[in-house]
Amino acid sequence: GAARWRSPRPALAARRAREAVAVINTATPRLIRAYVDSAFGGSMRDRSPDDYVNLFMTLRESSGGLDWVGVQEDSAARIVVRVTRKLTGETNAFTVNVDAAAPYRITRVDLRPPAAAPPRIANDAELTSTLQQYVTALARAEKSK
Repeated sequence: GAARWRSPRPALAARRAREAVAVINTATPRLIRAYVDSAFGGSMRDRSPDDYVNLFMTLRESSGGLDWVGVQEDSAARIVVRVTRKLTGETNAFTVNVDAAAPYRITRVDLRPPAAAPPRIANDAELTSTLQQYVTALARAEKSK
């Protein structure tokens, strides 16, 4: 049968989201400035590139980087990806909006907890276990610096 044509934009939104995660994980000021200059559009360009350097460097430091888990939502101008913070294991929704026209610059980036509420810790044993996992992850992150 004939191949079905699909708009390239969802693939480009996904590409932009993968690029942004890679930049966060690498997080060098030079790379972040170059990425902001080449990939950000719309009102994202109203802020100083140094604002994004600070934001991405802080995110990298506090998260230990992001692991791409999977796509939650994908449309012509927006993708929502489930990511996990390497340091804490916390799951977040990473949203990237792109322009509707080439070169499909990023017009919004957002990282939030997913819509569902995080599980509650039921007792002291769970709290102790959760804290132990967190402290172990922090120690591993310090060793890898």
